[in-house]
Amino acid sequence: MNEIPNLKPAKMNLLRVWYSCRWSSFAAEWGPIAANESGLSIVYEGIGRYRLDNQQRMDTLLETAAANDVYIMLTMHSFGDGPSTDSENNYSFWTDPVAKAYQKKLLRYLFARYGYSRALGMPEYWNESDNRVDTTPAIRAAWHNEMDAYWKS
Repeated sequence: MNEIPNLKPAKMNLLRVWYSCRWSSFAAEWGPIAANESGLSIVYEGIGRYRLDNQQRMDTLLETAAANDVYIMLTMHSFGDGPSTDSENNYSFWTDPVAKAYQKKLLRYLFARYGYSRALGMPEYWNESDNRVDTTPAIRAAWHNEMDAYWKS
């Protein structure tokens, strides 16, 4: 966050931030797992149990970005991380109604908490979802279509 003010003089106004990755200090939920990231020890208590201290860091990041005319591309997931498991081969994330319901809850939380911010330039569900080994393009497309329909409702 300390570097955000340096972006404007360099004529940069877009910053990608990974949100729901266990190696991020912004993840709302994960695990259960303990992580040590960015000098922080974070104990995630499981899906659906949000870490409000991480969300406060996201508040600060968005406020700092807005004050410096920087837009955040908020990447919710990385190709190597699935929020419901540590397994790279978890088909159920894409198809299980409970897993999808948790994703919808996370989307609702994300927009309710951060939708006010003009710094939230664009959300991205996945970075490189085509690199996932646990699904097919058709299943990924169906998941994205369902999340888009929920988001737009």
